[in-house]
Amino acid sequence: MKILAFTLNELRLFWRSKLDLLLLLFLPPIMIGLMGFALGPIFSGNNAIERFPVIYINQDQGQIGRAFDSFLQNEGSKYLELIDGTGQDPHDLVNRKKYPVAIIVPEELTEKLLKGEQGSIEVFGTGRDVFKENLVNSLIGAFASRYNSQVALTQKYLELMPAIEASTVIDTFDNVTNRYGTDFVRVTNEVSENGQELSSFQFFSASFLIFFLLVSGTGMGSRIINEISDGTYQRIHAYPVKSSQYLLGKILGNGLVAVVQALAIILATRFLFDINWGENLLGLGLTVLLVILISSALAIVLASIVPSAKAVNSAGIIIVWLMTFLSGGFTSFIFSENLAKLTINKWAFDSLKRLMKGASLDGIGQNLVILLGLAIFLWLLGISLINRRMAHE
Repeated sequence: MKILAFTLNELRLFWRSKLDLLLLLFLPPIMIGLMGFALGPIFSGNNAIERFPVIYINQDQGQIGRAFDSFLQNEGSKYLELIDGTGQDPHDLVNRKKYPVAIIVPEELTEKLLKGEQGSIEVFGTGRDVFKENLVNSLIGAFASRYNSQVALTQKYLELMPAIEASTVIDTFDNVTNRYGTDFVRVTNEVSENGQELSSFQFFSASFLIFFLLVSGTGMGSRIINEISDGTYQRIHAYPVKSSQYLLGKILGNGLVAVVQALAIILATRFLFDINWGENLLGLGLTVLLVILISSALAIVLASIVPSAKAVNSAGIIIVWLMTFLSGGFTSFIFSENLAKLTINKWAFDSLKRLMKGASLDGIGQNLVILLGLAIFLWLLGISLINRRMAHE
């Protein structure tokens, strides 16, 4: 009953503050919406790049010209709509702003390259659309790098096997190119379990859920210090009440508030932004619960070593902001993977991200174990420190 009394008192203190209530329920969805809209194009990746027309003139009928045709029609087709400019002046078309870029393959390209001379593919632009020009340059650069690697391999084989004539190797290379194309080595990128990356709204829903749950614990820490400073704790302790009962009541009250906050964020993002948190409700609940436990433990640690309630709030917010920044929670950019692994946010966010992509409980097992380990460590440290501080009050 004593624990329940402290829990109910903690809830009354919170619900008494209308500002805290408004911040709890409305601030997270607003921030998620703002960040989701603002940084949406960054998260949409290649899907944000619409195909655009370019003038294309290929005068080379040799194997290099044919290989380049094949390359643009396959890999380049995701971005480029090739407009045949044969018989026209490509420079004039680009200068008159009809097209942003022109690609011109000279007639003697294959002949030069097979003689060991340097050849080039011209990309002509005016600098008006730097993004499109850079994209075309990157595509052609990728083709050139691939071809240069193949030539280097051919030359190396000729050095190792001098009895083979160069023409034989070139003819063999030409036959393979005609039959199989030039994409001998394919690069596969594993994006996620279901082949899709998170949208900006999914990313910030998960990131800010963790952020606000961690911040919420600082309020409990500041209230503990206030009650110690104004003598409330001493008056409570005059009754047959154990410090463990006092702390447990505080923790349960703060935990219930955090659960309400988590539900508010999950439901609001589900209905406002159509966020799918996954089908694994047990995994989602365990992740949220562990973050709440860590948040409460962190608040206890701060309340044990920081002198004032104001300092607890400041220190708690600075620590949470720093961890969120290092883990890439604000922009998705991770400065250092090793530093990110030292944060709570990294393991909690990875767990939520996997759940959003349909992971099972086994798929987030490592994340849950690490979060549980952090919670146990912080709780042991916090209880040890707070008991020492209360013993001296």
